[in-house]
Amino acid sequence: MNEIRKYDVALSFAGEQRDYVEEVANELTSLNIFPFYDGFEEETIMLWGRHLSEVLNEVYEKNSSNVVMFISKEYIDKAWPTHERRSAISGAIQKGTPPLLVRFDCTTVPGLPTDINHLSAKKYTPPQLALMIAKKMGRDTVPEYRIHRVDEANFGKAKRLVYRIEVPTVYSESQGRMIATHIVESKHIKNDPVNALSFLFYFPVADPNGRADGSIDWAPNGKWADVTTVQTGKYSNFQFATQFWKERAIPDLYHETRVRMAIFREIVQSENRGWDEAEKAGGSLEETIGTRKDLITDYKRELAESHGLSEAGLRKIMVEGVVNNWPEI
Repeated sequence: MNEIRKYDVALSFAGEQRDYVEEVANELTSLNIFPFYDGFEEETIMLWGRHLSEVLNEVYEKNSSNVVMFISKEYIDKAWPTHERRSAISGAIQKGTPPLLVRFDCTTVPGLPTDINHLSAKKYTPPQLALMIAKKMGRDTVPEYRIHRVDEANFGKAKRLVYRIEVPTVYSESQGRMIATHIVESKHIKNDPVNALSFLFYFPVADPNGRADGSIDWAPNGKWADVTTVQTGKYSNFQFATQFWKERAIPDLYHETRVRMAIFREIVQSENRGWDEAEKAGGSLEETIGTRKDLITDYKRELAESHGLSEAGLRKIMVEGVVNNWPEI
């Protein structure tokens, strides 16, 4: 059971940049992209009883589809990031795919060509960077949404529109940006030219005619007030800018996802345990299968009770984990 399932992306960084990287990891999780981030693994059995150097080598060299390095002076100087970096570079040579670089400063990275393009952490907020990673991976599927209505908010001859958008569950800022980008590209790049757009997001139960739960503008220099500085339909200096995003529910969203992933791992463990115990009991193949089924049923009932779930709720998590290819250990 030492095999580690593949992660979508492994995040390699120094502790000085943990706050930024943790927010990126949370945003990736909200986009249904599952990263290797050590803060998510501290209380799981994946690390329990194993040599950390061995685990990190497997993750960064073999078992992550992508690696993002967060480059800084501390990242180059410290021992564990250096170990991660060397494993990632070895994996990149084998796969022919260089790691993705995000820079906090201009420190040179030993072992990597100097001409690899990078993104600057100073230019991208964690939600923006998570969205860029999703796009690079081809995982930027637009979340479900409904346009409640579109209001005009013109300023002189400048055309400004306000979209009121209803979403079926609590979304992260990155998901909000995906929706805003989709509307811009599908409705305004080639048709219906504007000077600025504002997107107001309403989580479930919220009144779409009242105060929004999130607001993102698409405007010249990211500023709603700069609409008179550009010609209508000329978008060369347009940027997205988040005005606010309700924080109260977002940590719960991340927490709930991680909890469900942990429960999924426990379900898999219970099935493996049932099989091992049934084989130890001996008997014919038919008897072993019957014993395994009974044991697994008992284990899952106990597991559901321990988490305050119905058996149907436990099955739902099992299906979600299989569909999304969550790590099993």
